[in-house]
Amino acid sequence: TYDIVFLDPPYAMDLGPLLEQIGDARIVKADSLVIAEHFKKQPSPERAGRFILDREKQYGDTVLAFYKLA
Repeated sequence: TYDIVFLDPPYAMDLGPLLEQIGDARIVKADSLVIAEHFKKQPSPERAGRFILDREKQYGDTVLAFYKLA
């Protein structure tokens, strides 16, 4: 299992299905953090599979979305 998972999918990709796959694979622990990078115009899902959005940080056109297990 992993403590931190960093996702850098194509900017136009929907994060929801990717987060669901990671949750289903059971590769993260209860206190793990998943960080997903995406374009600022692409919304971060509030909830995806077993994950819930914890916070976001914007850097120019890039957003880092931080997810924890719900």
